[in-house]
Formats: sequence, C-alpha cells, structure tokens
Amino acid sequence: MKKIYYNSTVLFFMLVFVTGAYAQSDDIMKNPFLPRLPKREEPKPPVITQPVTPEQRPEPAIPEQVKIEEKIVPPPFVISGIVWNTDRPQAIVNAQVVDVGDKVEDAQIVAIEKTGITIQFKGKSFNITP
Repeated sequence: MKKIYYNSTVLFFMLVFVTGAYAQSDDIMKNPFLPRLPKREEPKPPVITQPVTPEQRPEPAIPEQVKIEEKIVPPPFVISGIVWNTDRPQAIVNAQVVDVGDKVEDAQIVAIEKTGITIQFKGKSFNITP
C-alpha cells in the first residue's frame, strides 16, 4: 500500500511541476497571429528649407597650403676602402681619399666608422655602407 501511495504522490508532483513549468513558458502562451519581427519605423519626411541666394551662401573654406616635403636622396657613393682605427680615419669614396669634414658631391663627411661612413646632405644624415 505504501508503494502505491508513494508512486501516486511522485506522479502527482511530477505532473504539477511539469505542467506548471510548461504553462509558464513564454513560447506556449504567445499569440501565434502576432508578428515576431520588430516594427519598422516610418521614414520621416524631409525638412523643407528656404532657398539660399548666392549672397547668403557662406564662402567655402580653402585649406592652407601644405608644404610637401620633398624626398631627399643622397648622391650615389661608391666606398672602395675604409681606414677607421686611427687618429685620422679616412675612406676612399668615388675614387677620392676623404677625411672627416671633407665634401664630396655637396655632401659633407660627418663620421668614418668600421661599418661605413655617415654623411650630411641637405640637412639630413645618411649612413653609407660599402
């Protein structure tokens, strides 16, 4: 007898909970004839303004002229040799022996190092390697 009572109680609670959860679900209680898509907004009519005469029209903004920086390319250098580990480093550039401070084709020799020379040409520094 206890087993039947127990089984019927369990069955009762299962039916109550399952049907209660099923009835509370939003999908079950929705109206099937209402659309689920969001409503479209009606387009707003354009705002009509008074025509503007040429005298009333503001002057167009003219941008200031931007200075275009020209790309500075150093003249071609051919380094044939470097003597760098002395009190007076020298290099052979374009078949000329040059020291620090000498000018070759409008470029001034700023430094002579083991890996190459540094020149100053039109205000910019360039590293030239052999």
